[in-house]
Amino acid sequence: MKLGLYLRNMGPQSTRATLLECAHAAEAAGIDDLWVADHIAIPPDDAEGSGGRYLDPLATLAYLAGATTRIGLGTGVLVLPYRPALATAKWLATIQELSGGRLLLGVGAGLDGRGVPRRRCAEVATRCDHGRDACLPQSVLCQR
Repeated sequence: MKLGLYLRNMGPQSTRATLLECAHAAEAAGIDDLWVADHIAIPPDDAEGSGGRYLDPLATLAYLAGATTRIGLGTGVLVLPYRPALATAKWLATIQELSGGRLLLGVGAGLDGRGVPRRRCAEVATRCDHGRDACLPQSVLCQR
């Protein structure tokens, strides 16, 4: 079994010093992966305690790639419709190269931005999960 940690890249604790300390501690403890979230546009009433502060996940992972040596670095999830495809692909390829192949990519459509209320997220995710095997072979879903 692998063990990953969600590293908050939002809120007042998302400082350079805190991110570094957490990443180094996780790597030293043998944690397999660190994950960060993606929110480009946060509704004012749903800032998840961030106070409006949300670090870009790709910049955060690029920074952590240079500060760590072994731990996997993942997006959980990167909201693709909000990002230009070519620039995003280049960012991801660059992080993958500079991290020595440690990038883990989780992607999504962004339910809030698509008009789906947060209370329906679990229902939508469950429906997506039931249909995934019909759409994607398991090897695509689990590639590292």
